[in-house]
Amino acid sequence: GGFARGARENATMAAQRKLQQEIDKVLKKIKEGVDVFDNLWEQMQASEYQNQREKFESELKKEIKKLQRFRDQVKTWQASSDVKDKKPLLEARKSVEREMERFKAAEREGKTKAFSKEGLIKAASLDPKSKARQEVRDWMNSTVDKLNSQIDELEAELEASGSSRKKKSSRVQEVEQYIARHKEHIQKLESLLRLLDNEQLEPDDFEDIRDFLDDYIERNQDDPEEFEDSAEYFYEEFADIMESAPQPTVLTAKKKDDKEDKKAKEKAEREKAEKEKAEKEKEERERVAAAKAALAAEKAAKTKAAMERSSAPADAGDKRAQPASYAATGRDQPSSDASKDQGPRSHSSGGTTAA
Repeated sequence: GGFARGARENATMAAQRKLQQEIDKVLKKIKEGVDVFDNLWEQMQASEYQNQREKFESELKKEIKKLQRFRDQVKTWQASSDVKDKKPLLEARKSVEREMERFKAAEREGKTKAFSKEGLIKAASLDPKSKARQEVRDWMNSTVDKLNSQIDELEAELEASGSSRKKKSSRVQEVEQYIARHKEHIQKLESLLRLLDNEQLEPDDFEDIRDFLDDYIERNQDDPEEFEDSAEYFYEEFADIMESAPQPTVLTAKKKDDKEDKKAKEKAEREKAEKEKAEKEKEERERVAAAKAALAAEKAAKTKAAMERSSAPADAGDKRAQPASYAATGRDQPSSDASKDQGPRSHSSGGTTAA
């Protein structure tokens, strides 16, 4: 018993060492990737020419994709009970998500570049009211991104704490409330953005709520009781118009990412199901082929046995086989003595007949 227990402990320790080596390897790659991203970012910002910026932006996109894959692996480890020290994982994940936010901002900026001819023409053509509307729209998108970033951090904390347990701690319950409240604010902001785009609201209508939400983002976890009903009273002045408005169709960057992740997951599941189906069909074909081969072998054995029985002597009990001529007539073979006696008589008889 002691030997077996010791062997199990050694195996567990070996598995832990291997897991830690994998974690250290990924954390190192994340650090290197963040350094590369920062370097490319600085070069892009310093570029004066459009083609150079586009080149750096393409390189940044490749790096951010790599970092996102490492982030997915980190999230898996955060949810695993095999990993004890999860602080380095959380820090690494936050570093990736900060770069993701920077890249999203760069993409939005790249759609209408201020230094480009098109951007200058567009900026010049905007009247003050349109400029104010665009500025409010940019603030709302930025606010939604900040809320989504906080949701990601809170969800990572939940995963690290093992929130699937039946009995939840007070901290876990608090975190779940923060997440739910953030999502309510995002939903309300999307409704307001739709109303702004439809010109049912004006930029001036957002002055108070901007102050509310900027303060909420800064202090929502420091003083949770103050913001407990914020998803209601922040939007009281818009209550009537929001109730009559259709559901928003605006997708935030987070929702777009989630949608793409869902599609990729569904594709992976389909491919997995098709692969399993093909393997099952292959196994079934092999099983049928083996069964046919076994049946053919059994049939051949029976045929061979039947042929051997048909070619065996008629009377297996006789010690001496009878000549074929006697066996054909059904008469017994004469004894050796009788054959000797009959020989001369046959000869003599033949002579008499001749006489």
